[in-house]
Amino acid sequence: MKNTKRQIGAFIVFIFLGSSLLAQKESFNQRSQIGIAIGGMNYGGFMTKSPLTTKQAKFSAEIMYRYDVSNHFSVRGTFMVGALGKDNGNVDTLINGAHRYGSFHTGIVEGDILPEYNFLDLNKHRWTPYVYGGPGYYVLVTYKKDGKTYNKPDFEGFNLRAGAGIKYQINTSFQLFAEADTREFSKSIDFYNSQNSRSRYYSLMIGVTYRLEPRRLKELW
Repeated sequence: MKNTKRQIGAFIVFIFLGSSLLAQKESFNQRSQIGIAIGGMNYGGFMTKSPLTTKQAKFSAEIMYRYDVSNHFSVRGTFMVGALGKDNGNVDTLINGAHRYGSFHTGIVEGDILPEYNFLDLNKHRWTPYVYGGPGYYVLVTYKKDGKTYNKPDFEGFNLRAGAGIKYQINTSFQLFAEADTREFSKSIDFYNSQNSRSRYYSLMIGVTYRLEPRRLKELW
């Protein structure tokens, strides 16, 4: 765990040093965006056959800060709150030949550092597809198993988040985005704690960002 923390710390330092070295003539405020996003998240793991469903999806919300290192590369920090759960009822549910019955529900709080790559230059185009990925840290809160409070031993830890999306510039200040991603966990989110019970979850988000100082993009407007 200590080595993992050092690696993530070194990664974050590398990103921000790179930001300083690659910085162009635009001001800090012109490169800075704040934003908010809402969407849904869905558990995938030991207790489900088809994680990409909306039947038991939960609400999530996120605030973020993004810094544009260059015309194609950005780094953002996020803070997300949401919920995860799965209810297989009180009868045996067979998944891959094993019994998976019962239910759990938990809130989740998560922070991430996410480098982003824009395929198109947003100084020249109104929209671009993009990809992103990076480390995060999460905490499970108000955890319940079968409707009762459950003292989960692995209630916090590190994860890896990765996804893709589309950005659209409304004007020189506001930008819309939509994205889909997945988180991979080294520990279980459900109450199965065996080595084979690695968990993940998927999310779909839509949001808007505001640039602290407008860029001068006369060729687009």
